[in-house]
Amino acid sequence: MESTSRLISENIKWFIVSESQKGCEPEDIVSEIENQFHRHVHEKTIPRIVDRYESTGNVSNEWNGGRPKLFNKDETKKIFKAVRRKKTLTGVDVSRNQNLNVYGATPRTMQSLLNDKGLISSTDLP
Repeated sequence: MESTSRLISENIKWFIVSESQKGCEPEDIVSEIENQFHRHVHEKTIPRIVDRYESTGNVSNEWNGGRPKLFNKDETKKIFKAVRRKKTLTGVDVSRNQNLNVYGATPRTMQSLLNDKGLISSTDLP
């Protein structure tokens, strides 16, 4: 009897990756899954699982919790470098600088960013 659950187990995902690396076509992998696991997997699912494995090295759906970071690594380096050069800069000063604060982050966001790096900052208005 064929399973009706939409979730694909880890062992089936690893089977898909191994068969794909052997050079099997998605149609062949689908029929092999139906024979071995008594489970139907759509052909379009095969490349998605293989792509996830190639990009992350894993086949599981990992939890990506939390809000994405506002600044990327290069932007944060630029901010930290400016604050290290001029140690009197506050979160307000950095947030007002259009070259450093390209996304319009609040002074509190800048203060948190600097404090996370160990640079003591405040939001005191000058």
